[in-house]
Amino acid sequence: MAEETRAADEAPMQDSGAAARVWRRVLEAIYDGEYAPGQRLTEVELTRQLNVSRSSVREALSRLAAEGAVVLHRHRGAVVRESGKQEMLESLTVLDVLIGLAARLAAQNVTRPGVRDLAEKELRRLASPRDSYSAFELAQERNRFYRTLLTMAGNAELRRMMGQMQVHPLRMQLTHNRPPSSLFADYVAILAGVLSGAPERAEQAARVHVAAHIAEVQALPDLATKVA
Repeated sequence: MAEETRAADEAPMQDSGAAARVWRRVLEAIYDGEYAPGQRLTEVELTRQLNVSRSSVREALSRLAAEGAVVLHRHRGAVVRESGKQEMLESLTVLDVLIGLAARLAAQNVTRPGVRDLAEKELRRLASPRDSYSAFELAQERNRFYRTLLTMAGNAELRRMMGQMQVHPLRMQLTHNRPPSSLFADYVAILAGVLSGAPERAEQAARVHVAAHIAEVQALPDLATKVA
């Protein structure tokens, strides 16, 4: 889906390389199923496993909580977040509009310096996918695409709004439901609309992409939302 949140391969934390390492390791473990939704993550255990200080673990968990990957409880520590069906559908309803707008703006901007080159470069990258991806690696690929789309859209307020969306819980639930080839085909269709300079076509391709995710969520059994 979107850059939707701070990217899984993006900038390390400003102050602590150890905290950044913990953040990445925990997020990767969540995506790859090592940590399940609802599972408790203790500072003591993470400190021991990763050979870092508790302050680094706390910093990493705070960032993960801000991004929606975990929930911090006063007396239980951190728990891997689990989203309910309705919560996921509400997030996708908003993303449908935001991602569609990003694609529309990118198409409108295609004649601006550098935008076409950026779209063509991304299209070439997506045309040569790897044979396989872990769930975390696929999240990185998605983030790269959406960062590119937002750059082409050139709207700082849209970038800010997309950055506030917490999509880790969505991705944790849906990461194995669609093969990378299907996701990349959606992205290629969006880029084709952008490169054609047709805002309506680009927006429609983006909204078809989100609609596929909405259908995935609607097919899921109802889940209890455990975010309190």
